[in-house]
Amino acid sequence: MALWIIELSDSAVSVFRDGQRVDSSPGIAVVDNKQVFTGADATARQYLNPRAVHSRFWQQLNEAQLPGASRVCRHHADLAYHHLAAILDRCGHPNEAVIAVPAHYDSNELALLLAICEALKLKVGGFVDVNVAALSAAAPRGNYRVADLYLHHATLTTVEVGDECVRNAVELVEQCGLQRAEDAWVDLIADAFLEQSRFDPLHEAASEHLLHEQLPVWLTQARQSQEVVMELDYHNARFTARLPAVEFKRITHMVLAPIAEKVMPGENLLIHNRISELAGATDVLPGAQLLSASHVVTGIGRHRLALHAEDGPRFVTSLPANDAPSLTLKPAQPRRNSEQSATHLLCGGTAVAIAPRALALRETGLAAADNSDEVTVEVEGNEAVITTNRSDVNLNGGAISGQAVLRAGDVIRLGSLSVTAIRAVDRVDM
Repeated sequence: MALWIIELSDSAVSVFRDGQRVDSSPGIAVVDNKQVFTGADATARQYLNPRAVHSRFWQQLNEAQLPGASRVCRHHADLAYHHLAAILDRCGHPNEAVIAVPAHYDSNELALLLAICEALKLKVGGFVDVNVAALSAAAPRGNYRVADLYLHHATLTTVEVGDECVRNAVELVEQCGLQRAEDAWVDLIADAFLEQSRFDPLHEAASEHLLHEQLPVWLTQARQSQEVVMELDYHNARFTARLPAVEFKRITHMVLAPIAEKVMPGENLLIHNRISELAGATDVLPGAQLLSASHVVTGIGRHRLALHAEDGPRFVTSLPANDAPSLTLKPAQPRRNSEQSATHLLCGGTAVAIAPRALALRETGLAAADNSDEVTVEVEGNEAVITTNRSDVNLNGGAISGQAVLRAGDVIRLGSLSVTAIRAVDRVDM
């Protein structure tokens, strides 16, 4: 009997048959003229009628009434029903499937999901936390934080792996999501086209749709190249714009910053592919290891019988660990403490004290800051903090934007300027 697995996410619902992905459908719906379009069909229509678009029904699986609700579609659960029904139809309507669910789902959402599956005559072979499924296949003994990014939020899940792989705490991170990143990328690209080609791709629904269709291609370029070359063919004309890849990475940094702030130095961080595919993600979350969809599928396949229960499907948050894990536990990096806070900036042979009065970093060197400077360093509380609104400032090999705390040994680069943050002490105890 074939093993069917459905992995739920508000960004996309993916279906696997015996380990092979057979369908992936964007988590979007459009309700228009008493018709419900989902997945790719909805994506093709969303810019024609933006007010009819829904993208939170897998994130907030509930029966709260929708604005403009009708008998065709009353609430998020109805939208989820229509979406899953279309997916199952494309897949030949399997009789049974194991469902991998996001960590934040509670008993109410699982009960609604079970009711939807029963209405669609899909037998549920078990619900399993997506992180537990992945780590039960891939992770050696240890304690982990697992980060996953959804359309409108992120999760940080604590998982302990010993003889068993056990999920502990689940933390929602509300300030970030794929939608926030996509909106910022679209604005960035549209501004580039407008400035460089006098073409506004957001002016008409059709050209906006073209931009969104090409966005994955340009994001791939941003991961692989220093410059992203963008072209759009519209109304028998070709429009071109160019952007440094660092501009795309700057947005990734902005979106992932709330996750990075919650991960403590020395923790074993694992990230799902929805994060790793973002340009610049490894700069924001250094040392993180990747969990892929194959880890989820493998974990469920190994424990298929353990997921089954005679009295009905259960929600599995612990599974036996793998004796031959595919990931290698990296040595934890020691956490830096306040003793390592930077006190000076070393530029050439000169060390300049970091004080409450801001220092400016210019390509010509260090100077007292004024209101026009875009890169400054000053003391905030007990920390030395660098602040920049430029995209070409590099800290320890990675681009930064906004603010970052400076520690002794950090290296800042701005054009040809290289500055090292150091800590000066009065004496050395022998």
